[in-house]
Amino acid sequence: MSWNGTVSCTWCGQRGHNRRGCPSKKKYIRENPDSYEARSDTNQKRRVKAQAQNRRCSYCKVKGHNRQTCTALKKDKVYASKKNEKFVGVVKEAMIQTGLGVGALVSKIHWNTDKPSLYMITDIQWDRFEMSCFQNYSRKAPIVLRRLEDNEEYKMTITWFDSLLKKVHELMGDDKEQFNSIAPCYGYESDKQTKIISPLSPEQVAKQIPKDFEKKSELDSIVWKDQGNEKKYEERRYMKKDFVDKNYKRGVHI
Repeated sequence: MSWNGTVSCTWCGQRGHNRRGCPSKKKYIRENPDSYEARSDTNQKRRVKAQAQNRRCSYCKVKGHNRQTCTALKKDKVYASKKNEKFVGVVKEAMIQTGLGVGALVSKIHWNTDKPSLYMITDIQWDRFEMSCFQNYSRKAPIVLRRLEDNEEYKMTITWFDSLLKKVHELMGDDKEQFNSIAPCYGYESDKQTKIISPLSPEQVAKQIPKDFEKKSELDSIVWKDQGNEKKYEERRYMKKDFVDKNYKRGVHI
């Protein structure tokens, strides 16, 4: 690779590909099956195949393939994408019904004080709304608020808005059993809950929500990463049961 990041082929000298993927080399091998390059290519493919048979996929733990070719991972991503779209549709309706949008006023008493603070929602990062940011250990903070007493700005996680969570659970109804990792509605004392002091009208919230909001919502890539000792991979541990379709072998889908 050259200094500017462009790959150069050592076979043909052209840029944009390497020796392994070189069209000229592949053509030469097809036309000269008894050549050294053809024999070397065949041996390389045999070595790769042998290594693949002993390789264990880091996602499904089955031998013979890796994450890139894992059919279980591909199926789970399709399933989780459909499930996320369904869930985000519920969130959209919950936002409309609770009146949570840019311009709404909310108050909350924090755990270390008895004095309520008043906040105004100043921005909502709609592209960050997806299923994983509604679980307990999410660090995604898609809602921006300004505390009126000192004009300090805060980015808050979804679990801060317990009134929204309550509405989401209410709208999910019996379906909430399919979303095991979604943060529950904790039984906080009533004076500790977030209160919507001045909600927007349903029409005002609906106008703020982008078109095709549900279809454009994509799961954070972190939920598909391997589990490890690092804390940033904790989300996968809590979310995996919502992402794995245990029914696709039986042909049953949501």
